[in-house]
Amino acid sequence: EVVAQTGDPSHPEIKIWDKNHNLMKTRALAGMLSAKASAISEDGKIVCYLVAAGNRIIVSSVSSGREVQEIPWDENKEHATNFALSYDGSVLAVGTWKGKIHIWRTEDGKKMTTLDDDEGVLALAFAVDPRYLGSVHFGGCAAVWDLPPASGLENANNPGQRLWKSDATDSARSIAFSPCAAPEELIVAMGTADGTVLLREI
Repeated sequence: EVVAQTGDPSHPEIKIWDKNHNLMKTRALAGMLSAKASAISEDGKIVCYLVAAGNRIIVSSVSSGREVQEIPWDENKEHATNFALSYDGSVLAVGTWKGKIHIWRTEDGKKMTTLDDDEGVLALAFAVDPRYLGSVHFGGCAAVWDLPPASGLENANNPGQRLWKSDATDSARSIAFSPCAAPEELIVAMGTADGTVLLREI
């Protein structure tokens, strides 16, 4: 379990920490103003970040620092609020202020689908199986989405679908999954505005 943190504009860098709060790696972002947002895969192998200029998302290898993929992004058109990478780093989700969730394959930067909700995205998290994505929205609802297979590309006939949505009275602020792969065994944990954690079976 690792965490990626972006540096401030005066120190453009990505810092990567392990679960024991040990600094594992610091990567300077030469030639960039800063990275605005970041996410790292659960296996600690892939990191992605939005360049502060807002025109591209960089996907790179943690161990080598090599850029794996560059995904075009227009921050002026769609303000990114949250990033999430699947456990193995194969799928990237980007939530926006307008409630859209864009899904890409990191291997080749191809768009898989765009999910749409009425409210802006506050938080995102993948289950161990990258087909299942959890989202939390500014109105307090949480949702679970069934995505197209990572082998597929953007297809109007298979855009992905919402499996479940909580009530806004839950006041969800964060979301996480149990480590089960089968959808009938998935349990969602939601952190709420009053400091409690709610568990829901999907």
